[in-house]
Amino acid sequence: NVRADTSGGSIEIGNATGDITADTSGGNIRVGEAGGRVGLDTSGGTIRAAWAEGPISADTSGGNIFLAGSATRVEADTSGGNIEIEASTGPVVADTSGGRIEIRNASASIEADTAGGSIDAELVNVPDGVRATVNLDTAGGDVTIRIPADHAATVRANLDVSRRARRDYRIYTDFPLTIREDDDGDIIGEGDINGGGDRITLEATNSDIHILSTGN
Repeated sequence: NVRADTSGGSIEIGNATGDITADTSGGNIRVGEAGGRVGLDTSGGTIRAAWAEGPISADTSGGNIFLAGSATRVEADTSGGNIEIEASTGPVVADTSGGRIEIRNASASIEADTAGGSIDAELVNVPDGVRATVNLDTAGGDVTIRIPADHAATVRANLDVSRRARRDYRIYTDFPLTIREDDDGDIIGEGDINGGGDRITLEATNSDIHILSTGN
């Protein structure tokens, strides 16, 4: 196991067969692969981490987060940057107040929230018996979800369109969903894919929503 703690600088750690813990109040954090758990926290920098066999948690108040992913669970939180997660075989939770979120190769549930950017998430190879619920919510950008063509899901997409919107916003889908406009002018897309299953909830404001098929 490796533990590093500093109040005034960056932290760089190579590969570890056990757990990695790194905490700094004023710098970037970069770590290699871990055979166990990974916990990374900084108040003023970017976080980069390679693959972790255990759960990985990354938290920064002032930078971007780039994670290769985890075999069990990924949690990423930043108040001032983008989040990129390359893969996860367990649940993913990503939250930022000021950037975009990109999640690739996720095979379990996804929860992503941003107040100031787009969200682009991808489900792949969800094992039988694994819950793959998806909740994507942004007030400041497009939402894109990529789903295998044979994945069973129940979709509810809500596009909040203000009266002062500068252009027409839409829900684009590769699947046979019902698209309608409600009494407030919001656009709703809903329906079952392949008979229904995991719940997928998408929320956006004055942007577009894309529900895309990635093929079998």
